Amino acid sequence: MRLRVLLATPSSPERLHTLMPWAWALRTAGHETQIAGRPDFVEAITATGFVAVPVGPEGADGTRLDLPEDAEGIADHALRWRPEMVLWDGAAPAAADAAARCGATSVAALGPYEHPAHPGAHLTYDCLPPSLREPDGTARGQERTGVRFVPYDGSGELPSWLGRKIRRPRVLVLGELAPQTVAALLSSAEGLKAELLCRLPQDRVPAGVRLPSQIRLLDSVPVMATLPTCTAVVHDGSAALTMAAATLGLPQLVVGDGPQGTVAAVADRLAAYGAALVAAPGGPVPALPSLVEDPGPAERARLLAKEITGLPTPREAVARLVEAAAAR
Repeated sequence: MRLRVLLATPSSPERLHTLMPWAWALRTAGHETQIAGRPDFVEAITATGFVAVPVGPEGADGTRLDLPEDAEGIADHALRWRPEMVLWDGAAPAAADAAARCGATSVAALGPYEHPAHPGAHLTYDCLPPSLREPDGTARGQERTGVRFVPYDGSGELPSWLGRKIRRPRVLVLGELAPQTVAALLSSAEGLKAELLCRLPQDRVPAGVRLPSQIRLLDSVPVMATLPTCTAVVHDGSAALTMAAATLGLPQLVVGDGPQGTVAAVADRLAAYGAALVAAPGGPVPALPSLVEDPGPAERARLLAKEITGLPTPREAVARLVEAAAAR
């Protein structure tokens, strides 16, 4: 059975990227796919190589796709295109309402975020491994099927330095880190037997801070190409980056310095599991040796990675999607 599948995403590059493994799994299995999003997010969608369907109003809150106008726009297109399935990000519940209107199978593909339960999903997939799920084992109050998180962060160019032989452990440092956090990290790197790759322009180095010899400052880093070469990562709390590093078995230091000043809930659960250190916004930053030289977080991170890679991939889940669509 060949399906038409309409995916839906809010205007968030991170959330779009967490849907892409589903989109590619469906396309490579021979199914027809389109992605619905706000008009001002169309360019980001088409950059992935998929057909974009503009829906809803421009300039609305980009973190969610949940307005009546969103549901109406998705439903109008679905009634014309007639998809057998609508697969939506957890922050795009308008797609579930649209699926009900056009009689399509509704699939919630939950990323590593917090979402309230939505009654409109026939199937709910949760990319969090059992060890990081809510205590009751459900997917935000719904029956769920586990699926592997597949890291993706868009296209990029491989720099020449990344192809060189790695001579010592490597730590990637990236994110919107506050000056005091940068200063604390650089100071604690003195004498550390590891190379630090910092996505940090020279002009963002706090005044008076001495750069240890093993630090490399970079304006840009192809994150998903660099992470597999690392032994640890320091970042500002992104849920997708937290899960990407967890999938690769990397211990993490997570600092809530991002634009929202918060740490994703999945990072807190990772810390409770023992595979990460989390510093609260404005709080003390753990020294890098505690991340790199302590075997505890690394061992727990490797154990969690085995759990994650034991889950079926989106490609392996496609057969179940076809069965669900055929049964309706």
